[in-house]
Amino acid sequence: MDDDLAYYDRLGPWAAQRAVRDTLHASDAELASMRASRDLLGVDFGGEFYYPVSQFKDGSIVASLKLVLTALSSGFSSSERQVAWLSEPAYESGALTRWEVLHRDVHTVHEWAAEDAAAACR
Repeated sequence: MDDDLAYYDRLGPWAAQRAVRDTLHASDAELASMRASRDLLGVDFGGEFYYPVSQFKDGSIVASLKLVLTALSSGFSSSERQVAWLSEPAYESGALTRWEVLHRDVHTVHEWAAEDAAAACR
C-alpha cells in the first residue's frame, strides 16, 4: 500500500474533485461526462476522483488535451496508465515531462502518444 501511495505521489501533484469542480464551475455529472469524453483526465482512488494538476493552465484544461488522451486511449486504456505516460520524461537526457511539453507543443506530444499507443498494441 505504501508503495502505491509513493508511486501516485510521484505522478502528481493532484487536485481533488471538489477543487476541480470549483475551478471549472462544473457539477460532478459534468466532470464525469468530461472524463468519459476524454476532455479531462481523472483517476479514481477509493471512490474519489483526483486530477493531475498538470492538465490545467490558468484555470482551464490545457488546449487540445483531448487529442492526446484520445490517441493514448488505444494503447493505454486506464487513466492511471495515461497519467503515468504523461508524467514520464519527454526526452532521454532532459528533465521535462510530457505534461510540460504538452503546454508548449501539443502536436509533438500527440505524435508521441499515437506512436506509443500503437506500439503498446503490438
